Amino acid sequence: MKWEVTALDPGRGFEIADRGPMAVNLLTRHSLTPDGDRTDVRIDGSFNGAAVALMAGKLKDTATVALKESPRKLAGLVEQPWTVRDDPGAGGRGWRDPRGARR
Repeated sequence: MKWEVTALDPGRGFEIADRGPMAVNLLTRHSLTPDGDRTDVRIDGSFNGAAVALMAGKLKDTATVALKESPRKLAGLVEQPWTVRDDPGAGGRGWRDPRGARR
């Protein structure tokens, strides 16, 4: 896929979109929210197109895997050894430094 940046709000987030197989349109919004000494990253995604109803289960499974894998890859690009929380709703948000400091 070749993602296109469709919206940019410097310091607050961005939106990317592309058309996948079977004319399924994909859109993800990445929002940045400063919170003390860390920044929370929220990723919201959507699919639309004629084939979505036929592929809903597969799209959900694939997107779930990708949304867990992508932040881990991003964390690998930063200088410090951050890890990614899989479930921000379970007691915390954001990335966690393995030494215990919240970010």
